[in-house]
Amino acid sequence: MLSATDSRAAQERRWAQAGDFLRTVATVARRELLVELRQPNKLALDLTGHVLGLAPVLLTAWAASGAGLPQSAAVSGTDWLTFILLGYIAFAAYGVASPVISFTGMAFALHDEQIQGTLERSLLAPAPRLAVVLGSGAYYTALYLFHVVTLLLASAFFLGLQVVWTPGTVLLSSAVLVLIFVMSVGLGIISAAVLLTWKDTSLMMILVHRPMLLLSGAYFLIPAIPEPFRTLARLNPIAYAIDAFRGSLTGATILTPLPIDLGVLLLSAIGTLVASLYLFDRLMARWLRTGSLGLY
Repeated sequence: MLSATDSRAAQERRWAQAGDFLRTVATVARRELLVELRQPNKLALDLTGHVLGLAPVLLTAWAASGAGLPQSAAVSGTDWLTFILLGYIAFAAYGVASPVISFTGMAFALHDEQIQGTLERSLLAPAPRLAVVLGSGAYYTALYLFHVVTLLLASAFFLGLQVVWTPGTVLLSSAVLVLIFVMSVGLGIISAAVLLTWKDTSLMMILVHRPMLLLSGAYFLIPAIPEPFRTLARLNPIAYAIDAFRGSLTGATILTPLPIDLGVLLLSAIGTLVASLYLFDRLMARWLRTGSLGLY
């Protein structure tokens, strides 16, 4: 039986390990920021690309609104401009909403390190490998949060979104965004695992990015598209995340009632993160065993 002194010492060790983990995450995130600062053109694009990518989305929304689509509007429960803009904003939390910044994110940052020959050294440093991976993702999560907040504020003040601003809706939409960011981190780790294994950006875009965009319902009404795409979109957890975000601010959802959307989002966010960590850990063991991580 542990004495009070032993128990206190064990607790102090756990706190020290947690502190080391967080310091590693912060160090890697700071390093990622320094890398971006040394590439001013890329940094400028990362900070403005979400606005530049909004232009074709706005044109689509205005064209759809001007065309007059009453049956679609009835399904969505809101106007086309609000429907499409909220979809774009929710999708920005995943880092793939804007085609202008398609190659920005955790997966591409780790892939760049692999090309430069520094990734293996980073992951073999005397620090938790998970902290190194999450540190890379921390910078991009902060970047995506900046995208979401600026887009939401700009749309609310200048584009007249039909949303309900109350303390309850703000709190609910914030909770939805937290879960979306959790799922985004999980998808980022999965994308990194795919990219580091196959070392082919085009393959990763085909397997991860493009299906996310095409089957998300961010820019179109899922009930109005033909089969088999309608069923495939309903199987995409990101579609429920975007539907939940819209519903949290407008009260109108498309796929399922808001409580069900939230339940699907909660389960898929946790499941995606857990599955991504397991996948990356297994692949990491294989890379170290075969020595293939540093090969390119």
